[in-house]
Amino acid sequence: MNSSSQNECGLQINSTGNDSFKEHDYAQAVTRYIQVANVLKDIRAVRPEENSMIDEVKLKATRNLTLAALKNWEWSRARRACDTVNGMV
Repeated sequence: MNSSSQNECGLQINSTGNDSFKEHDYAQAVTRYIQVANVLKDIRAVRPEENSMIDEVKLKATRNLTLAALKNWEWSRARRACDTVNGMV
C-alpha cells in the first residue's frame, strides 16, 4: 500500500472514530484512533506535501484519542496521547 492509500485509509478510520465519538461509544472511538496511528505509524511519502498531510492526520487522530480516552475514563492513555501531541507540535 502506498503512502496516499495509507493516508486515505487513516482518514476513513478517523472518520469512523468520529462517528463512534458522536454516538458516545468512546471505547470504540479510542480503538479507531489507535488504528489510525498504527496505519500511519511508519509511512513517509516521496513528496513533502504528502508528508505534511500524513502528519496532519496523525495529529488529528492523536488529539481525538486524547479526548476519547478522557471521556472513557482512561487517564493514563489520555496522558500518553497528550504527551504524543506535545511532541508533534
